[in-house]
Amino acid sequence: MTQPVRIALVQPGRFVLVVVTDPGRQVPVLREPDYLAESGRGLHVINALSDAWGCTTPTDTGKAVWAQFAVRLAQPQPGPASGCLSARGQLAAAEEL
Repeated sequence: MTQPVRIALVQPGRFVLVVVTDPGRQVPVLREPDYLAESGRGLHVINALSDAWGCTTPTDTGKAVWAQFAVRLAQPQPGPASGCLSARGQLAAAEEL
């Protein structure tokens, strides 16, 4: 029977903690993937975007890989949060042309 991979997200303060557990006993290693490889880039993404990351010592039940992301509150911006115009805004912009 395959053991599940679990993910937890917790915000215990001014950061978000992401924890992924799996039954594997191998410690994750940041290494350069082959150019055409379809896997092997996950830790590069975590390393680039997180403020800190690491893993627990593997045991018979597996390991936990964690990453910490600082909460950076953005200043409120006027208009739609996505930067997209509503249908009404698109019509108004088109009329100005």
